[in-house]
Amino acid sequence: MAVAGIQFSGAAAPVLQNNRLRQNNGAGILIGGQATAVIRRNEVDGNREQGMMVSEHAKPEISDNAVHSNDKTGIRVAQNAEPD
Repeated sequence: MAVAGIQFSGAAAPVLQNNRLRQNNGAGILIGGQATAVIRRNEVDGNREQGMMVSEHAKPEISDNAVHSNDKTGIRVAQNAEPD
């Protein structure tokens, strides 16, 4: 079972900044539902799936992150997600 380092869903609207998310079995950051999280100045590396996965109707603000060395894509946007 893939496990994300941090997951936001539903109508979550947190600010995630200045963190290091690494070596998780799934994505480093998973954002779904209608979440409008602010994701900035994080380092996301060495995860077994994507660095960040944005899906469903999520509309996060993503800026100034270092996303590298993940097993799959750095940032994947799927379904009706609209990151800024």
